[in-house]
Amino acid sequence: MRLIKALLFGFSTTLLFAVDFSYDTESDIYGFQFKVTGVELLDVYGGAAEEAGFEIAFNPSSGNVVAFSMQGDYIPAGQGNLLNIEYENGNQPCIQDLILSNSSGSDIIYDMTTCLSFTEACHGIENCNISNVLYTTENDIYGFQFEVNNAEIVDIYQGDAEEAGFEIAFNPSTGNVVAFSMQGDYIPGGSGILIKMEYVGDPCIDDLILSGEGGISIESYISNCMEIIEGCENIDECQENNCSSHGDCVDKTPGYTCNCDPGYIGKNCETDIDECADDANSCSANASCTNTVGGFECTCNDGYSGDG
Repeated sequence: MRLIKALLFGFSTTLLFAVDFSYDTESDIYGFQFKVTGVELLDVYGGAAEEAGFEIAFNPSSGNVVAFSMQGDYIPAGQGNLLNIEYENGNQPCIQDLILSNSSGSDIIYDMTTCLSFTEACHGIENCNISNVLYTTENDIYGFQFEVNNAEIVDIYQGDAEEAGFEIAFNPSTGNVVAFSMQGDYIPGGSGILIKMEYVGDPCIDDLILSGEGGISIESYISNCMEIIEGCENIDECQENNCSSHGDCVDKTPGYTCNCDPGYIGKNCETDIDECADDANSCSANASCTNTVGGFECTCNDGYSGDG
């Protein structure tokens, strides 16, 4: 809920706004901290935090808010308004960097459902985490499937897949995920959160199949384990060690280039420059040149001395 107050100072009007920060948890909350962004923070008060006797402190300059009980009191599990946020002449405030603590001081895993609300995730499962599977496509998505490796899936939900009315199914034993619409609905081309995933481990998507209209396959690849991108992935040729030990590889799109050490040339810096044959040396006329690996040496002729 958003409240508006108007303060009149001479011929100017200052608008003050207040909004609720909502919670939905299965665990008791023993403390929390977060940052309010997008507005000028004036005050934080009330809600379940004040009812539980929490000490509430905030910094209007940074937007940081901290709340806890010196007596060990807590906010009981449930739903409600965590606290009220009052701000001045701003846009819609947004909560970032939220940290919730349970009875043991451990973090409560949560999902930010909006800028001003969150729900507990993972249902108390130890070492569980939540991440977004992202996508960027030009074509509309009519269905997808993939396998999650290196992690056990706890739950999959929401995102643009759920918003589009997709049926979402997963097998925690195999890591297989399948989603599509029985009514032929689709996820419009663009960028966003495909689905949200709760898991234990270090997940990475593999064996992706992305379907467009009429069941056509959308050419796509996985970036950074959890992002689906339409198109062809650039190959990092430098991982194949194409350059010799006498050059540094720089990946290009497409291709690569080798920055050669002094004394070497060639596409892969594989050729030693014969400075003596190419007159690319500084030996004097009274010295002889000897080519070496990556360089050359000057040796004074008989009857002469110096460094050549």
